[in-house]
Amino acid sequence: MNKNKLIQKIREEFPQIKFKTVKQITCGLDHVVLILDDKYVFRFPKNDYYKKKIKVEMRLLSELQKKINKIPNYKFVPKDQSFGGYLIIDGKPLSTKKFNEFTNQQKTQLANELADFLTALHKIPISKAKKIGLKFEWSHQDELKQYKERRKHIKKVLNPEELHFVDKLMDKYISLKLPKNCLVHHDLSEDHILAKNNKLSGIIDFGDSSLNDPAVDFAWFCEWEEDFVQKVYKRYSGRKDEEFLSRSQLYNIVMCLSWIYHGIVDKKKLWLNRAVKRIRKAMKE
Repeated sequence: MNKNKLIQKIREEFPQIKFKTVKQITCGLDHVVLILDDKYVFRFPKNDYYKKKIKVEMRLLSELQKKINKIPNYKFVPKDQSFGGYLIIDGKPLSTKKFNEFTNQQKTQLANELADFLTALHKIPISKAKKIGLKFEWSHQDELKQYKERRKHIKKVLNPEELHFVDKLMDKYISLKLPKNCLVHHDLSEDHILAKNNKLSGIIDFGDSSLNDPAVDFAWFCEWEEDFVQKVYKRYSGRKDEEFLSRSQLYNIVMCLSWIYHGIVDKKKLWLNRAVKRIRKAMKE
């Protein structure tokens, strides 16, 4: 997608927005993101799938605004809803390095806010979520099929023992007994959790939201501290079950396989190295 053409689209659709600088975010796989004067965020879907999804995302966020704050509010949407923009949420992605700088009190506050966010999100009635356009996506069988297709790439960076480990992991993954679905963010990673002054400032990118296992939204927390995961879970008042946290840990490792694939194919070296390191750590646990 040509950056200059996207800028022209913004100028044509929203002449009231005056800006001088444009920064393009290149780390994402699904959207081209332009930041105007560090004030406006515009997201342009890269393919037909996400062109449909962004319309659902904008309807979802409009509904969530009634119960949840610190999330994007799309105020700049063309008639065809092919892209959208909102006032930027001040903050930086909450990397593990940044998380480790939090005091225990700040971590507790963060855990409480994330738990409250997930509780509100997961309690949105399924009937309302379906009306917005959300549906069940990415069954474990679909992900197993995807893994088999990507295995030829993954085996390039994992040794035979590591590859055997993830093969067994996928066997366990598809045999999981899953609870009733609910509305989930489905991509709640450090890139999409924003912080400022060691406080939660926003949660972004609802483009992959769907109906799925609530435990999937706890997967990223396993990258931080066990105590933190427990704090979030204790505060969370959505639907729980005995296997909730063990499933979230498994989801955490399975998502690394996607990072490895994109790390190789899309030349995301940081993703690749981090994912391989996480899998090797899991083998020792």
